[in-house]
Amino acid sequence: MSFKHIGIIVKPESEDVRVMLPRVIEYLENRSCTLVLDETVNLTPDIDIQGLNIVSREELSNSCDLAISLGGDGTILNAARSLANKDIPLLGINMGRLGFLADVSPDEFEKVLDDVFAGNYQSDERFLLHAEVQRDGETIFESEALNDVVLHVRDVVRMIQSARKEAGFHVSDRIDLAVEAQGEVARAVEEFA
Repeated sequence: MSFKHIGIIVKPESEDVRVMLPRVIEYLENRSCTLVLDETVNLTPDIDIQGLNIVSREELSNSCDLAISLGGDGTILNAARSLANKDIPLLGINMGRLGFLADVSPDEFEKVLDDVFAGNYQSDERFLLHAEVQRDGETIFESEALNDVVLHVRDVVRMIQSARKEAGFHVSDRIDLAVEAQGEVARAVEEFA
C-alpha cells in the first residue's frame, strides 16, 4: 500500500509534541506527502502551524490513508476509536512513558517511516469493542474500546475476577458481560437494584 495522504493526531498541550511535531512534518513534506493535522494541535502552545491544513477528526479520517499519532498509548487509543471504522492504518510515535501501543521511539521514527513507505512493515490488527452499560433495559452509556473494556464504579478501578457463564461472563450478581460476534463486540449489562 502506498501512503501519500497522512493524518497527524497529537497529544494536546504536550511539550514533547511541540518539539517533535516539526521534525515529523519536515520528514513527511520532504517525501511530498499531503498532510492534515487534527484540530487538537491548536491546544499545543508555542507551535508554528501556519499554512498547515488543520481539520476536525472526522475530516481527517475522510482524507488520509495513514494516520500518525504523537503521544502515548492514551493518544493512540483515542485516535483508534475515531479511525477504526475507516480502516486507516495508525502508527504511534511514543511521546509517553511505556508505549505498549505507541511503540515507535522519537529517535527511530525516520527509519520506521522509511520502512513503512518502502512497504516493509507488518500490520497488527486489534479488536474494536463496543461497550454499553444498561440500567433497567435502557442504555445509559456506550463507547468504543480497543482491545479491552474496564468496568469500575465511580472513580475507583479494581481488578474483577470473572467466571464463564453461558454465552458471556458472569462477573457478580449485578454484572454480566455478554460476548457477541466471536468476541469482537462486548456489551456490559449492569443491573442495579
